[in-house]
Amino acid sequence: MWDKKRTEISPEGRTIDLRDLVGSPGVLPTDEGAGRVLIVDDDVALRMLMLRILRRSGYTSLTATSTGEARELMKSERFGVLVTDLRMFAEDGIELVRHAKDNYPDVFSIVVTGFADDEMEDRVQRAGAYALLRKPFEAPELAALVERAFEQRTEAVALSRHRSM
Repeated sequence: MWDKKRTEISPEGRTIDLRDLVGSPGVLPTDEGAGRVLIVDDDVALRMLMLRILRRSGYTSLTATSTGEARELMKSERFGVLVTDLRMFAEDGIELVRHAKDNYPDVFSIVVTGFADDEMEDRVQRAGAYALLRKPFEAPELAALVERAFEQRTEAVALSRHRSM
């Protein structure tokens, strides 16, 4: 599986051989979603801010403006972490988290919201999200939460692969 050279452009614009990443946090030999984040928010300013934060933290990140666009990207691209706003125009982020959980169980979801109360936290957790991040947030909060999600995801994927052997 690793006989072909697999490359990707890093956040710094360098071409990297993905095989060199094995052993790095969040990376397993056949883990195509490692280090890749999908950011979904209908607010362009917040979407671009999260994109800059995560790219500066070393993650390859793509963005979507809606849950529909995100679903299409998830069909063609692999992601390890999904960061989605809770309240968007057409469909809320909880539905996208459920979709990811049902169709891409290796994707860890983080829901971002400025409207969190205990009931909302319960809804987010029941949907299968890894975490809830409250607005406003600081850049290090988002980066650290995504890093922890990748660490936990790596452990979960490795355990799942071990059990299937």
